[in-house]
Amino acid sequence: MSLHELLEKVKQEIAFPQIDAERCVHSLIEQASCQACVNACPNGAWLLDDEQLGLDTQACDGCGICVAACPQSAIAHDYQLRIYDYKGRGIAVVACERAGVSGDGVIPCLHALALPEFLKVYARGVRVLLVTRGNCTDCDRSTASQSFDLLLENYRRLLGSHGLPALSVREYRPYEWQARNQLLALESQGQSVSRRGFLRGVAGEVIGQGMEAVPGGTELKKCIELSDVLPEGSTEGIFPHVPRIDPRECLGCDACVNLCPQGAIVMQDQPLRYTVDPRHCNGCGLCVDVCDARAVSVTDWVHASGQTIELRKDRCQACGVPFYYPKAQEAERSLCRICTDSGRRKWNLFQVLDS
Repeated sequence: MSLHELLEKVKQEIAFPQIDAERCVHSLIEQASCQACVNACPNGAWLLDDEQLGLDTQACDGCGICVAACPQSAIAHDYQLRIYDYKGRGIAVVACERAGVSGDGVIPCLHALALPEFLKVYARGVRVLLVTRGNCTDCDRSTASQSFDLLLENYRRLLGSHGLPALSVREYRPYEWQARNQLLALESQGQSVSRRGFLRGVAGEVIGQGMEAVPGGTELKKCIELSDVLPEGSTEGIFPHVPRIDPRECLGCDACVNLCPQGAIVMQDQPLRYTVDPRHCNGCGLCVDVCDARAVSVTDWVHASGQTIELRKDRCQACGVPFYYPKAQEAERSLCRICTDSGRRKWNLFQVLDS
């Protein structure tokens, strides 16, 4: 086989990421600023311009780091975490493919794991994670924007701030991880694991029957949210993404409410107010992109609680249209936002439609 044929075969075996265009923020509004996949890719395989978002399959090596970077879970891969029910405990195993191990739980890169992956296994009762990896320092896939260790540390902080049991992460050298993974496979099949049987399992290939695997991002339409894991009524603690509305600058235009794909910012009628719930925010940034007044911000991994913005309802003295704005703004308004911006001119219908 020639070198060219070998390279072509390798390319064919690469599992390219799956894309759900409807979930991408760029399909929701033109002014979306998200470039998470572009910035995260170590090979520059993602191409984004004013016309489209595309993937250069010649550059993509299937590492999956873009899957972790996408806040909307619009990108998915077929890699899997293996979950074992071992003596009543949920244990998950995962390994970087460059660690030189084989079997279930081996994925292209540990940096491809995102918060939703940890939420999925945690919701399934996993409290122990067994890990092995290659040399991240010298790896061409290592990126500053995606850090497996930083994500784990933040996740530990999140669980602790909400009074939840910790996720114990145990890292092993590759051969140790391989042995433990295969031992768990034997135990899960109900086999008697004597020393001879264990060594036989390590030496050969163990076929996991009756074990469960959790897809790593293949369920695009249904994603485990943080609110599915947190205790009921838990509204204060550390959150991955915390949106905030500055009531002094807010125009009451509802743009953030109408465009938030996760319902992290909603409007309530009685009493009239905006409510901001960080449990539902995924950090997509659409609320920031659409706010003309620059009244919305999103901060990552901070301690926070929900926010309410009480609104005052009035009727525009120029056009007669009802409008509202935050009560925190001391000066009362007599004109709606449109009439204020237009200098209280009379607007014709075609002017409003074209504006």
